[in-house]
Amino acid sequence: MKLEVWRSFCFMNWSNSSIINRSVLSSQDLLASSIALTGGKDLLRGAFGDRFDLDAAMVWLETETLNNFRNFPTLEIVSASEINYARGAYSTDTETIYLAREFVTQNADNEQAIAEVILEEY
Repeated sequence: MKLEVWRSFCFMNWSNSSIINRSVLSSQDLLASSIALTGGKDLLRGAFGDRFDLDAAMVWLETETLNNFRNFPTLEIVSASEINYARGAYSTDTETIYLAREFVTQNADNEQAIAEVILEEY
């Protein structure tokens, strides 16, 4: 089931679509506020350690924030078995974040948990 709503997602007749939309907005708000408060460096270091080009990542993150996350990947809800029973996964080939349907259903009242997985995959 391919999903396209708010910018690049749409949750066709899926009962948990509003939690996904709120989680996406929450993850984007967290990124934007991280840039404003700490320059985003702590968030990036926490996610990636020291094995990446921090300056290039900061330029990318600032650009994404200023452009209202125009390049935010498509989201697709799939069976956990399709992503090796992970909560989420990202494919560079399809530029898609995959969320496990079981995880989303289990956390339908926990926007923060879903937002954290979206951020991790983004």
